[in-house]
Amino acid sequence: MLVVLTEDDFVADRSFGNLPHVQVILEGELNAYDILVNDWVVFTDETLPGTPKVFSAVEIDVVEDESGHAVEVVETEVDIVTDGKGHVTEIVETEVDEVLGDDGEVLGVVETTVDITLDEDGEVTGVIETETVEIADEAEGSES
Repeated sequence: MLVVLTEDDFVADRSFGNLPHVQVILEGELNAYDILVNDWVVFTDETLPGTPKVFSAVEIDVVEDESGHAVEVVETEVDIVTDGKGHVTEIVETEVDEVLGDDGEVLGVVETTVDITLDEDGEVTGVIETETVEIADEAEGSES
């Protein structure tokens, strides 16, 4: 049996590696020979050829004041969704901006999401932007 995994499937890789007559391979290393010499080929949702895929990247920036104290933390995540043919169908950018007080306590959070959909030709068919603002209530220590 041949099991095709991604690099992120390290737990499955170790689990299948202990079984006799099971060959584990990364999707980038898949080749015709390995397919032909195995009676069974098992794919995950992420490794099955022709299935939609999501590629993600995250960036975290810390903004400091003149004295070196963190006053803001900005986390930006970009997800790119492709269809089974590899065409980009959607781009989602989410930014979470946390404003910090002098003691490092979160004073407020602004979350902005931009969702862009594309057609088969790569033309933009829709853009949706949402923003959520949460401000800490100093008197009660809760969010509103």
